Amino acid sequence: MQPNKEFVSAIENLHLLLSINQPLKVDEVVSFLLDGQEINITEYPVGKLLMFANLPKEFSPTAEVFSQQNMFSQSATKPVLGKDEKTQSWVLWSRSDINHADAISLEEQLTSIIETLDQIWLKESTTFDGIQISDSDKYLIV
Repeated sequence: MQPNKEFVSAIENLHLLLSINQPLKVDEVVSFLLDGQEINITEYPVGKLLMFANLPKEFSPTAEVFSQQNMFSQSATKPVLGKDEKTQSWVLWSRSDINHADAISLEEQLTSIIETLDQIWLKESTTFDGIQISDSDKYLIV
């Protein structure tokens, strides 16, 4: 299935925003590697721009992290935690209206996903002499 023109336009805007070359072809799911984390973008459902990141298998949010992350907010694109039924992996996702996917809103949505990923990992981290090591060994922050 061919992506619609609004989705293609949103992906092109993201490439401009990130100062990377435009893709020769835009697939149904487009992935970016940002700060070591893969962020996937697709149109789902029709008319909505879905950004999501799969968390490592060992990620297991506490009830507090889960409930705080999934609480409503003034931010229309606040990421939400969910668990994939098939893989049983945790997913952080955010959805926006594809018809309003300009560079500013795309940057806000993308930044929100990345910052939330960082916050989630920091909450799961342990500190030793000023060095943070996440429980999943994914990040080492000095």
